[in-house]
Amino acid sequence: MKFWFTVVIGVIAVAAGSTAMIVMTPTVPIEPASTAAKDVVFDPDKAAAAEIVGDLEVDHGRVGQRQKGQDVFRVRNSGKADLIVTPMKATCQCTDVYLSDREPSPSEKAPDLHQQRSDFVVKPGQLVYVVARWDTKEKLGKQNVGVPVALTNDPRKTQIQFRINLDIHKEFIQSPERFEFGMISEGEKRKLTATITSLVRDKFAFERLEVGPKGFTVKAVPMNDAELKEAGAKSGYNVVVETTGDLPAGGFDAAVAGIVKTADSAETVSFPIKGRVLGDMETSLKDDVIDFKDVSEETYPTGEVKQIVTIFARNLKDSETLKLGTVKPSETFTAKLEKHPKISKGWTLTVQVKPGAPGGLVRDGQISIVDSTGRERLVFRATALIDPAFKRTASR
Repeated sequence: MKFWFTVVIGVIAVAAGSTAMIVMTPTVPIEPASTAAKDVVFDPDKAAAAEIVGDLEVDHGRVGQRQKGQDVFRVRNSGKADLIVTPMKATCQCTDVYLSDREPSPSEKAPDLHQQRSDFVVKPGQLVYVVARWDTKEKLGKQNVGVPVALTNDPRKTQIQFRINLDIHKEFIQSPERFEFGMISEGEKRKLTATITSLVRDKFAFERLEVGPKGFTVKAVPMNDAELKEAGAKSGYNVVVETTGDLPAGGFDAAVAGIVKTADSAETVSFPIKGRVLGDMETSLKDDVIDFKDVSEETYPTGEVKQIVTIFARNLKDSETLKLGTVKPSETFTAKLEKHPKISKGWTLTVQVKPGAPGGLVRDGQISIVDSTGRERLVFRATALIDPAFKRTASR
């Protein structure tokens, strides 16, 4: 019995001692693994040696979206043995990397994928060219792209990381992005100017510039050096839009559209135009928009969806009258203009969605009112969201 008691006491003592050792022994930090083998001695007379020739990093500054480019870095084998170099993936998907024994032109086709990923043997004294082709696509902002290559048998280092810096901007900048005419009087001429500039292009031109409805003129005037300097741009135009005085009373919602062309691209630009012409007519609509919203099976049970607008022509002569002008799209809307039964210089405009009208969204419908001479006096914009179920309901 005494023997077993002694053994138990001994085990407890050993366990306690081990615990004490665990608690008291300080944590030893683990050093990170080095990229070079410490126990390999570099012998310049026997080993391969990678030497960077030229730039390790390239900074392109400002570039545009969807712009492509090529950078070529160089590595020389300054050692006595063959150097094995392997291309690696760039840190951005916008950049492809491959190795070559010469500098290719930017338009030259890249080798097949197998060759792009295979090892490249560089003889002593020779160069390998690291070709990085980038495409900014739809990216914006500063991009710092790493272009790494692996070195299999240089005892001093296992990798070289080249870098490409890009500051990507939109190709063209509009300021402001829309023409806001606000309230103008009927017959008034007013001029507004916006700019379109490029921070990355030395030169571009308008291939076509036009404004949607009548009642406006538009032109593009190249910006002078002082204007470009103030805008911090390389090139640019002043886009000038002016009303001709022929706009009818009511709200207008139009657009200036153009194609800006460079040496290697063409891009569509658009400036919305908004405002309201104050004439001698008043209507019961707040914004001159006849909006049918959702026309569906539930909101179209009787086959008739319509809106009625009251028009009051304050300064219209007794010998003059108002007539219905444009109604579009004709496959979606019908309209009727009648004298108001209680207002001497008043009319009622009834706009209806046609039974069987095609389903879908209508944004740019138009209902116009003209006087006895045919001059447009009011223009209403008509919109509707017609559920496809509407067509099936109307056909029953």
